[in-house]
Amino acid sequence: MNQEIGCASDRHFGHTTIVECSEFPFASSKGYHLGLIKEWNEKARSREIYIV
Repeated sequence: MNQEIGCASDRHFGHTTIVECSEFPFASSKGYHLGLIKEWNEKARSREIYIV
């Protein structure tokens, strides 16, 4: 079986002031969270293992 292991850290899920504290291109924390989910779903594959 060909499997990859990925690692992601400090994604700030639930951090409601992340937009104000950073230079992310989102208008709100909800937009930030939806953007993270969209990006994750576009890149993650079902046979990979992720440690978050």
